[in-house]
Formats: sequence, C-alpha cells, structure tokens
Amino acid sequence: MGLGHAYRRRSAVIAAAITAAVALLAAHSILAQPAPAQPGATALMPIATGILQPTPILAKRADRATPGLAPQGANDFACHSGDRPPVLLVHGTDASAYSDFAALAPRLRLEGYCVFALNYGVGEPGLDLSPTSAPGVPTYGTADIRLSAVEVADAVESIQRATGARAVSLVG
Repeated sequence: MGLGHAYRRRSAVIAAAITAAVALLAAHSILAQPAPAQPGATALMPIATGILQPTPILAKRADRATPGLAPQGANDFACHSGDRPPVLLVHGTDASAYSDFAALAPRLRLEGYCVFALNYGVGEPGLDLSPTSAPGVPTYGTADIRLSAVEVADAVESIQRATGARAVSLVG
C-alpha cells in the first residue's frame, strides 16, 4: 500500500512539473509573437452613463438592454485627484465597463479618485459566454489578448495625457 501511495505522489509531482513546463513554453510562445495588424483602435471609453446597479447581475442585464454605458463617475477627462493616481477599471472576459463596475466606479469617485473605464477587446457579436449575453450585441474582452493589451496601454496613455498623472492604477 505504501508503494502505491508513493507511486501516486511521484506521478502527481511529475504531472505537475510537465504541466508547468508546457504552460511556460506556451506563454513564451504567445508573448514572443507580435500582435496582429489591426486597423484603428477598437477600445471605447463610453460616455453615456448608466444608473447605479447594486449587483453585477443587474448591471449585466442593464448593459444588455442598453449596451455601451459608462459606470457613474467614470470617464471624466477633466478630473484631477491631486496626489492620488487615476484608476482605470479593466473588465473581464465577455463583460463591459458597466457590467463589471457599475457599483465600484461611483464608490471610487466618492473617495476622491479619478475613475476611468473602457470597453476593450471587441469580439464577434452573439458570442454567448454568459447567461446574460445578447445575440447580436458585440462582446468585449474576447478579442486577441495582444490587441487588448495594446488597447489598455493606449487608454493608460490617454488618461496620463488628460490628467497629467505619472502613473495609473489598474483594477480588474
């Protein structure tokens, strides 16, 4: 019985080492490739503001009914927060600035932060990764991750230019 336990343990350690090596090689391969050419930026800093939503489910439903909303308190390029760095809210896969941050953005703004939120990584309409996705509505956070990284970097530069900040805090 001890031999079986030792064998299983050794097998698990070897499997974990192989998995880690494969993941490292895959990540290196992905990072080594340049981002595909993309005409123009697809990231958007929404301007139309939605209402405060207390839960992500309610925010996602509102976002589905009226896509492209900004969370309250976000995307005021005239904002200056003194010594606090501006905050860029970066949504997750198949989400949006509003669906992920409708509750958080107003709280951060009330705490004195300049808050920005973008919709990046525009994917194909109708990709149904969540139960509240709507057919025909573009998805965000589903495009090539290298393009998304460029879009987020461009947003950081825009925020720095507008606010004069040397650094931007990312929350996502």
